Amino acid sequence: RRPTMATTTAAEDEMSPQVLVDLRRHLQDENVALPVAAMEALLGVVQRSTAHTMMGLQEDLRDATKTLVESSSEANTFSKNNNNQVIAVSSGCELFLRYITRAFLELEDFEQCKAQVLERGQRFREISLAARDSIAHNGHEFIRDGQTVL
Repeated sequence: RRPTMATTTAAEDEMSPQVLVDLRRHLQDENVALPVAAMEALLGVVQRSTAHTMMGLQEDLRDATKTLVESSSEANTFSKNNNNQVIAVSSGCELFLRYITRAFLELEDFEQCKAQVLERGQRFREISLAARDSIAHNGHEFIRDGQTVL
C-alpha cells in the first residue's frame, strides 16, 4: 500500500509553496506512486517558471526539488516511515531531472527547449506509470500475501 501525504486544509495549502500543493494534489490518486507525484509536481514548476534561460529553469527545478525533499523529511508529512519517503522523493526528482535536462544540450532556443522539457517530462511520467503496472502484472505470481518486497 502506498503512503499518502498528510491531509491539509485549504489555509495550509495557501501557505505552502505551489510545488507542495501540486504534490498533495497528485497524491490524491491512489494509482500514482510518490516518485511519480514528485515528477508531476516538477512538471508544474516548469510550466509556471518565469525563467528566461536554461540556467534559470534549472535553478527553479533545483529549488523545487529541495523543497520537496525537505518537506518529505519533516515529521507528519507522510504516514509512517519518513526515511523511505525521503528516498522516494529524492530519487524520483533526480531521475526526472536527469531525463528532461538532456534537452538543454540539444536546442538553442529557450522556448523550444522548455517545450521539449515539458514533452519529455510527460513522456517520462507515462513510462513510469507503465513500468509500475508492468512490474505488478509480471510479479504478482511470485509474491504471496504477507511477504515484504524490498
